[in-house]
Amino acid sequence: MAADTPVPLSSLVRMQPRFFRSVNLQRDARSTEALSAYVLSPHALQSLRRLFDGIRLSQYAWTLTGPYGSGKSLFALFLSSLLCRQHHLHSLAVNKLSQADAMLAEMVSQLPDFRPILVVGRRASPARCIIETLLLVPDVPPKLRRECEQLLAGVVEERVLEEAAIRYIEQLHRFWNAPLLLVIDEMGKPLEYVALHPELGDLFLLQQLAEMAPQLPMLLIGILHTVLWRQDLTPERLRNMAPLFRVTQSGLQKPPRGRILRLLATTDTEIDEFREEAQHILDEAFPGEKAPAVLLVLPAECTPELPKLVRWENWLQQPNETREIGDEMLARERNDVRQKVEQAFKRFVEVSWSHGSFSPFVVPQAYRTVFQIQKPQGVDEAVALLYKDAYRFVPRFFEQYNHNSSKLRADVRQLCIKLAEDRLGEVVITFGNSPGKDCVHKYLQQEWGIVGFDYHVHPPKNGAVKHAWEFLDKEFSDKENAKPVGNVLISLMNPPFGYDYHQLALLFSAWYGYNRADIELNIGGRLANLNEIWEDKSVDRSEKFIEQLVYVKRVAIKRRDRDKEEQEIENLVQRVFSRQEFAQQEAREAVSRLQAYLQDDKHPENRREEARRAFEILSADLRRAEAYDQKAENLLRVASKETKLDRLVDAYMNPGLPTLGIVRAEQPDPKTILERFLERISERVEVSCQEAESLSKLEDVTKFTDRLRNVLALVKRTQSQELVDRVQRAIEEVNRKAEELRQEAEDKELLGELRAITRVITAETPLKTLRQYLQRLQAMAPKAQSTKELQQQTLQQIQNAIERSEEYLQQLQERFECAQGIDELERLRSEIARKWTHYEDTPECETLRG
Repeated sequence: MAADTPVPLSSLVRMQPRFFRSVNLQRDARSTEALSAYVLSPHALQSLRRLFDGIRLSQYAWTLTGPYGSGKSLFALFLSSLLCRQHHLHSLAVNKLSQADAMLAEMVSQLPDFRPILVVGRRASPARCIIETLLLVPDVPPKLRRECEQLLAGVVEERVLEEAAIRYIEQLHRFWNAPLLLVIDEMGKPLEYVALHPELGDLFLLQQLAEMAPQLPMLLIGILHTVLWRQDLTPERLRNMAPLFRVTQSGLQKPPRGRILRLLATTDTEIDEFREEAQHILDEAFPGEKAPAVLLVLPAECTPELPKLVRWENWLQQPNETREIGDEMLARERNDVRQKVEQAFKRFVEVSWSHGSFSPFVVPQAYRTVFQIQKPQGVDEAVALLYKDAYRFVPRFFEQYNHNSSKLRADVRQLCIKLAEDRLGEVVITFGNSPGKDCVHKYLQQEWGIVGFDYHVHPPKNGAVKHAWEFLDKEFSDKENAKPVGNVLISLMNPPFGYDYHQLALLFSAWYGYNRADIELNIGGRLANLNEIWEDKSVDRSEKFIEQLVYVKRVAIKRRDRDKEEQEIENLVQRVFSRQEFAQQEAREAVSRLQAYLQDDKHPENRREEARRAFEILSADLRRAEAYDQKAENLLRVASKETKLDRLVDAYMNPGLPTLGIVRAEQPDPKTILERFLERISERVEVSCQEAESLSKLEDVTKFTDRLRNVLALVKRTQSQELVDRVQRAIEEVNRKAEELRQEAEDKELLGELRAITRVITAETPLKTLRQYLQRLQAMAPKAQSTKELQQQTLQQIQNAIERSEEYLQQLQERFECAQGIDELERLRSEIARKWTHYEDTPECETLRG
């Protein structure tokens, strides 16, 4: 690269993929990836310190406010893992905090063990949001779960929902016998809902929760987004906040259906700037026809007091190190400012969203014409109009069932499987009065028009589903290259379609079932069937089914080229008939192609007959190859671990391996398997032979002899002369040792005497005794070789001792003859006195006297 060539910053700096998508409390609650990527900023540590101090002072109700994308939801996930000791990520959270602030980490052990309830707010009442969340909490008592389902399925007053939410939280506290951590993310959405529906009354539920928090205790944390100020309104910011389904390196990002952004102005000038620039900024952010459902609410008046109060509240929440103010006074001031912030925010919402005030709405260019014609007068009208236009091709579907209803999930799963096979009639009669029956008759047949009265799938002739069906036809029209399914399905979840998981799973399964004879579906590069996705036990609902199709599996579809397919099938059939060899994976793909070919009755009958014969041959040979591999794997396991020789020989003589056809086995060939068996048999034979050859007791002779005879009979079956010779040598060695042991038994008394003599012979043994032992040993006539060897060793030991005694005496005579002086003679006499007993009663004793 030239020296003056500029280097783009993107080539030097790269963000971690984890930071490309927003956090969802319920989806990411058990995500190790989300928590491991979390960075504890100084502000996060400050917030933790304030929370911990507040808990010690019985301050249990908090709000967490900040801009979009500032890490509030991830902070809440970290907090739930940190405060719940039973959480599987608790250790990770504590270690991460220890590295950032050891003193804070020590404080965690002094806090109660909380049980988390993580709520993600939506445009519904707070009570409904909380009760819906209780259905997702894993260890909620079954009775309470059933009550929640029944309550949500009916039409009840808001007062009843609020009372039930309070009651259920108290019941969970008693059931778990532990403090609760109730986090309400996206709390602005239920607040907006309450503001738009004054008939619901005041925010009585949130007030009750805040009041009961210190009593249970329950740590209550509400998460609010700050409104957009002038400097925040940029195309990049809006694109990052766009409510669009998209795939990142961390998975499928699942946003809300729309985004309502209130703009806050502190001066009249900012109001004018918003009105002049908001539309241009929104057009730059979303110029296309498939823009997300984003509604900007322009400020009706300036509210300078709100940002001031927020800044004042943030300053008061800083550590109390430099302010000279008491803790009680500081706590009162914090509470007072918090109430003022809430009141100011409520006034801002009411003014901005008042039907009578001037509060125009700005939407992407794709939906602006409708707004100019309809001129909605309030937010309710604006939101309804935006959603209707942005998701104009979404079909009608269940409204009375919760999306996570177990009955609805189970029925949709069955319907998808049968739709993909175009055999819906087989399952309809099994539904009874369950959601599946209504789904078929009310929606698939009447509303969507994709299922006939004979329960077979057909293309819709009109209605919203027709647009999606034609979109699928267009996207998967290529006959040359397979197109990934993921981006196509994501398009159907985004504007202008807006399908949810159930709708999309049903539509795609029906479209596949209708077109299955004309398309090829590949999973990981191999031909497959759509229902293979459902065969995974973890895929138990539409959401996971779509996730598998979108980014987990590499799924792609292309149209069949009839002429090309006929030629490929003909080549494949000829290859089978000419007995050319196939690898197993290759054979599976060929079987799938032949099976798909046979299911299509549009092909010539003579070609179908040839394909059927090839299918039968290849399928049978594939089964044989798979059976061979399974049998070979078992045999190799036996050859490596079996210790019983008879079982090894039986398996060696009768391996039972199937005869292979034109499909190759992946396991070793029979010759290699038998060689491994023979190696293992040789090892076990050698063990038996060495054990027998170590014979040391006469009473074990029969046992080892019989054992070797059995081994000999087994190895003769293998027809291995080498093994037969080895066993026969072992038998001969056992016989030799047995004879030796018998002789040793006969030599028992002699052996005992020999050992006794050996033990008593020392350097001090008298010469007379040595000669007596010598005569006794020479008179012995042992039979056993080992006894003879011991006899010879002892004889040699005695003879050596006698020779040393005789040599000493001879040397002593020479020393006397050479002695000079009385002193030397005296020393010799003393030495003779010490040796006297050694030579006593022997002829040498006379020599000593002389």
